[in-house]
Amino acid sequence: MQLETQRLILREFTPNDVPAVLAYQQTPEYRSLRSTDAYTLEDAQAFVDRFVGWQQEQPRQRFQLAMTLKSHPDLIGTCGIRMQTEAPRIATIGYELDPEYWGSGYATESARRMIEFGFQDLGLERIGAWCRVDNAASIRVLEKLRLCCEGQSADSENVPERWRKYFRFALLKGEWKVS
Repeated sequence: MQLETQRLILREFTPNDVPAVLAYQQTPEYRSLRSTDAYTLEDAQAFVDRFVGWQQEQPRQRFQLAMTLKSHPDLIGTCGIRMQTEAPRIATIGYELDPEYWGSGYATESARRMIEFGFQDLGLERIGAWCRVDNAASIRVLEKLRLCCEGQSADSENVPERWRKYFRFALLKGEWKVS
């Protein structure tokens, strides 16, 4: 499977993506937004293996794609959509980028394409997303995509000696407009 945008190619993960994933997951900027303070080769391998495994699902319910620029084939992040319920047809989206590419609009562009895929190709009725309350950049991405904030979680994740809260965002098919 492959999806494209003006500047991006969203393609299936392969085992060859592990080094690029490990490189960006080990950056201090990335680690500051995640639930662990250290990433290892084994962590990156498990991350990629999970997405490669999802490619074999029948029927396929989860699509997590490697993000590359059309101008070069290096992996710069990932964007995906995962079915949550069959009736009604509800899914969540998620994305992450190598910090070197933050602020370039790639998260918005890839998530927009994934939402389009969800509503048009998967026949979804609702798409949601979770975002840490202190991740202003990701909140802006979701707002640009017209997802509405539906609320905030209670203290939901205990990351070594700190709790993190999340916003829940969602968009209904009838509210989506292809841009």
